[in-house]
Amino acid sequence: MRLVALNALVLLGLLVIAEVTLRAIGWQPASRFSTMQYEIDPMAGPWHVPSQTAFVHAPCFEVDAVHVNRYGMRDRERTLAAAGLRIALVGDSFTEALQVPDDKTVSHRLEALLAGRAEVLNFGVSSTGTAVQLLNYRKRVRPFRPDVVLVMFFAGNDVEDNLPSLKRKSDPIMADVSPYLLLDADGVLNDTPAPGRFTRTSPLVRIVGMTVLGRWVYQAYQSMRVGAALTAVSGTADDSSQAADREAAWNITEQVLLRFHRDVTEDGARFGVVLIPGPDAAETQQVVERLTAVSRRGPFPVVDLAAVFGNTPESAADKDALSFPCDAHWNSRGHEKAAVALLAFLEHEQWLERRQ
Repeated sequence: MRLVALNALVLLGLLVIAEVTLRAIGWQPASRFSTMQYEIDPMAGPWHVPSQTAFVHAPCFEVDAVHVNRYGMRDRERTLAAAGLRIALVGDSFTEALQVPDDKTVSHRLEALLAGRAEVLNFGVSSTGTAVQLLNYRKRVRPFRPDVVLVMFFAGNDVEDNLPSLKRKSDPIMADVSPYLLLDADGVLNDTPAPGRFTRTSPLVRIVGMTVLGRWVYQAYQSMRVGAALTAVSGTADDSSQAADREAAWNITEQVLLRFHRDVTEDGARFGVVLIPGPDAAETQQVVERLTAVSRRGPFPVVDLAAVFGNTPESAADKDALSFPCDAHWNSRGHEKAAVALLAFLEHEQWLERRQ
């Protein structure tokens, strides 16, 4: 028994020394670590566990207090009853904005620019594509009865996120638990999703996050999980099959956007899409062209932030100044620039007045 106790003390001492050493030399994990807790609704997708405060640390930024309200929104506290005009932003991690403090997100900055003319509600959540965002709208956004709904469409992966075979290649862990809206045998979008699987972030993540050593161990564990999942889906797909998958993902995406537009307008609100440029300028331009074509069928407007942020090799330096180098998401300047562009759009469309 004494030997066991002695070994335990020695191990504890080594762990303490390792922790102190890591803190002293500032050796943090190379990738982002967050204590944000999520839960997966099998029919609506991922969402934040309500009423929590988390931190997010990465090599090029640290946010020590990310607040989630009682409805699970990365937002200030809200009420279901509106005091005036309401604008809902629905999107992925760019809208969720874990990389910046609460008062620097695009939703908060836009609300500040509106100066009391409207509320701007943040319904962003990581690892979602347009289909899950539609499901999110139906379950979580609709009860707030917004007057304007803007889908924040990321050119980098929102199309791929709508097809399981493509999502597994970039986000394999989420791909296996997320719901999907798929096409039937006639190529028509099913209105009922193929269900995902309920899961919830382990509360141990918060305990692990208290120590640098724990973060390193957790990062190694997550890397092994992702690596194993990617290995399981890896294969030698030829160019034709990749192109076919991409076109299938676009077919889903276009029908989802038209269904999204229909749902929002039937609810008496206005609908628009905000294009967030991806890392590849040529691919972003292709997305712009496809979105423009489907928007004419809605019809609904598209706000092209690629034109605002710059999406050419000559403007790369300016665009980089609006994003974090280790993460590629917007920094506070990026969120501010997006908010200014959205304000200009809302004023141009005359959407800052309630419908009669």
